[in-house]
Amino acid sequence: MNLVGKISGLSGDADVLFGGESYNASVRVSSRIDQVYDFHILVEGLPEFLALRLATEHSSFVARFDFEREVELRAYKLKGGVLWCKSIKAEVELITGNLPEIVEIHASLVNFNFQFSQGSGENYSVRDSRGVARYGSTKFSLRSASIEIRCTEQTKIAREKLNQDGGFAITHDMVINFNNAQGVQIDELKRILLDIHRVLAFANGAWVGIHLVRGFNNDSDLSYLSLTNSLCTRQQGRFGWFDAHHGHVLASVGPKLIEAFDNSKSSDTFERALYWYVRANNSAGVGIDAGIILATTALELLALFVKQKNKLKIESTGEQKHPSLGDKIRAAALHLKIPTLIEDSTCPEFWAIKTDGLWSDIPEAIAKYRNDLVHPKARIKSQNQHALTIEMWRLSVWYLELFMLRLIGYDGVYSNRLIAGWAGEVEEVPWKIELDSNKL
Repeated sequence: MNLVGKISGLSGDADVLFGGESYNASVRVSSRIDQVYDFHILVEGLPEFLALRLATEHSSFVARFDFEREVELRAYKLKGGVLWCKSIKAEVELITGNLPEIVEIHASLVNFNFQFSQGSGENYSVRDSRGVARYGSTKFSLRSASIEIRCTEQTKIAREKLNQDGGFAITHDMVINFNNAQGVQIDELKRILLDIHRVLAFANGAWVGIHLVRGFNNDSDLSYLSLTNSLCTRQQGRFGWFDAHHGHVLASVGPKLIEAFDNSKSSDTFERALYWYVRANNSAGVGIDAGIILATTALELLALFVKQKNKLKIESTGEQKHPSLGDKIRAAALHLKIPTLIEDSTCPEFWAIKTDGLWSDIPEAIAKYRNDLVHPKARIKSQNQHALTIEMWRLSVWYLELFMLRLIGYDGVYSNRLIAGWAGEVEEVPWKIELDSNKL
């Protein structure tokens, strides 16, 4: 199969292997990115009796494409003589040659929130009959790869659509080049794509889809094509530390985050923390109270990591003999120079209850509110319970962001979800401010 011709039509010939027999058929791929993010493989030209049987029994079978790549499919419906199938694996790879060396990758990003960079020479302009348009672009490096994420003329339209009706949309183009002139093999490419997926998820506060991965060799021929349902979060209103007008911070955050994943002492901790962070930040359908529980679970994990790594001695501040969860989070926060209090105007409900003496600071408040949610008898009452729950969700996820940023050694600017009012409003991370003040 000629992969170059496959990009536009994503179609070709195939042999269908079933019941010890081989049948000629034509195959095309249908992609859907709107209210769902999915792809289907459509098979045509099979004998009617076989197509009907496959669809009725939801049978699995093997399709051998004309480049001798076998893909296992499962049929699930027959419509107008077309057999609709899903890949047994979540990915279909189309490869020419044996172990092709890939020097450049083009792909699309689904549901990423980025508009401009403050990095030198990163944004770009396009001149056409309508005039000059300025688009955002940002670059960062991971392992042997140099990655560029570009906004296009469709980015604004896609973001407006997502903000109106949610779902999924292609928002950006991504180009990857490799420092090695000979390129990389597929295993290394997949490792880098996984790294990018993690970095963008942490930046987005949600999973970002990497769609239609196209790999080119030194002769600029298309030698690799991957169709995959990479994990992607449905669009919804959300906050996050990454500001859409400061894309350049990915150049600092990306390598630091991947170092944490590469380190055997921290990889499992960060794998779990990233998962809980994305879940806590996207609690539609289950409520923000669930987000508090998930964020606190991650905070407990990271507090334990800090304690063990730095051999912290934690003392109980309450009547209990052993340190509470709030004590553990507080000790880790103080060690990391993360603030334990905020302005009363930022979280008035938090301060109203603090004044009543139920909690003393953010770590104790997060831990106590989480405990109140998971136990049958709720004791924490507020005149505006919904407003208090929103504040506690914002505080817990904000705290989790700070812990993760601090633990990877990031000291740049970030969007403070507690006070940021618009895209582009950022401030220095709190430990950077404290460290700078100590130098004076």
